[in-house]
Amino acid sequence: MCGVMRLILCLLALSAVPALASDPPPPPPPPPPSSDAPAATDNPPPPPGDSTPVEAKPRTNWARPAAYIGWGVGLGVLTLGIVSTAIGSGFIDNGFGIEFYGAGSGLMVLAALLTGAAGPVVYVGGNSARWTKSITGIRGLRIGGWIGYGVGLGMQLISVLGGWPVTTFLGGLVGAGALACFGLDAWFSANEADDVAAMADAPDPTTPRVMPTVAVLPSLNGRGGTTAMIGFSGTF
Repeated sequence: MCGVMRLILCLLALSAVPALASDPPPPPPPPPPSSDAPAATDNPPPPPGDSTPVEAKPRTNWARPAAYIGWGVGLGVLTLGIVSTAIGSGFIDNGFGIEFYGAGSGLMVLAALLTGAAGPVVYVGGNSARWTKSITGIRGLRIGGWIGYGVGLGMQLISVLGGWPVTTFLGGLVGAGALACFGLDAWFSANEADDVAAMADAPDPTTPRVMPTVAVLPSLNGRGGTTAMIGFSGTF
C-alpha cells in the first residue's frame, strides 16, 4: 500500500513540471524616475518665435495741413459768393428786353468746383489723425460739415443757372461753412493725436530721475516776504 502511494505522488510531481515550465517569468519592475528628467507640468510649452512685443505705430497724420486747406478754400468760396452776388449770375435782363448771362455764373462754377473737391480732401485729412479709438475729433462738426457740403453745393449749382441773389450768396456762405467745419474737426483731431503721442513717449514714472527745481517759500526771518530756493528734486 505504501508503494502505491509513493507511485501516485511521483506521477503527480512529474505532471506538474511541464505546467511550471510553460509559465513565463514575471516582468522586471520599472526603473525609478531619473532626477534629470524635466518635471511634467500642466502648462504647454510656449510657441517658438520671437517674443518681443511689437509696438503699433500710428499712420501718417496730415490733419493740421488739411485744416489749413479747408479754411483757406472756404474763405475763397465765400469771397466768390459775395462777388458773384454783387455782379450778378444767371440770365440777367438789362432793362431793354435783352438778357445776358451774368459773369457771376462763371465765378459760381469755380466756387462749386472748389467746394466739391475740398470737402472730401479735408475730411480725409482729419480722418488720418484718428488712427485709434481714443482720438475722436468732434463728430458734430463732421455731421454738420456733410450737411452743409450738400446744401451749399446744391445752391451753388442752382445759382449758376437761376442767378437768384439769395441762392448765390447762401451757396458761398454755406459751402464755406461746411469747409470750416471739416477744418475745425481736422484741427481738433490733430491736437488729440499729438496728446496721445506725447503720452506714449512720456518717460516711465518708475525710472529714477533728478532735475533742477526752483521753489518760492515764505521768508524764514519773520519779516514777511518770500524766499527763492534753488535745488534738485528726484524720483526713485
